[in-house]
Amino acid sequence: MDKKVPKIAWAMIVKGDDREALLLDRCLKSLKGHVDKFFITITQKNKKVEYVCKKYKANVSFFEWMNDFSRARNFNFSTVTSEYDFIGWSDADDIVKGSENIREIVKKMQEMKIDAGVMHYLYDFDEYGRCTVKHLKTRIVKNDGCVKWVGKLHEDFQETRNISQYMIDDVEIIHLTDEKRAKQSSDRNSEIALQEEIDNPDDPRSIWLSANAYMSKNDTKNACKKYKEFIELSNSDEEKYIALLNIAEIENSSERSEEHTSELQSRLHLVCRL
Repeated sequence: MDKKVPKIAWAMIVKGDDREALLLDRCLKSLKGHVDKFFITITQKNKKVEYVCKKYKANVSFFEWMNDFSRARNFNFSTVTSEYDFIGWSDADDIVKGSENIREIVKKMQEMKIDAGVMHYLYDFDEYGRCTVKHLKTRIVKNDGCVKWVGKLHEDFQETRNISQYMIDDVEIIHLTDEKRAKQSSDRNSEIALQEEIDNPDDPRSIWLSANAYMSKNDTKNACKKYKEFIELSNSDEEKYIALLNIAEIENSSERSEEHTSELQSRLHLVCRL
């Protein structure tokens, strides 16, 4: 059993603007004292963001934004030196609840030879502060190249070898953004998604992202068209079901025939049985 106390780095990519500096400060404050080093990659120069990085003694790097999240995150991870055993990550508009448990968690992961830790991501909330959207995301990984980032948008880890995973219940990532930033993110993500389909027209995932981009722009006609294209190409019954639900929502809000609605319901029931 390895008795060495594991060191953990926390990696982030951030925009270079004044609002981002405030969010970054809030995020780093929620982690201060519970990780060994912050590694921050900034996508453009900004004095306030750089000041916050200096305040928390972060390692700072710069990377030109290319509308590709995986490239930026892979670069960010590459700046973490080998003295750190694990890498955690989040975004500037997140805070980390239960961060005081991180050191004990990575110690356990080291002892059990666990490569990756998965956390709950509380992404959206209603007007009463109740979580309405929650995801599971891999948040801590061993710093040995066992994973790499893939995907220009809604990027995720791809394993480079067989890895073991661990469900972390004592730490949660909470997404706390505002309407202005959410709108900026939506516009940026739509631009990336539509370009992704141009670059990869036969990839079901790119069509799925394109459909969601049209939905975010309230272009329901093109969204419906792309969801139907996705259904024909996808091999995932779960994803087909979600696409059909989205089509049903679009069709329900428009004046379509009862026969068409019945046909859609039949397809939904078929996917449910599958």
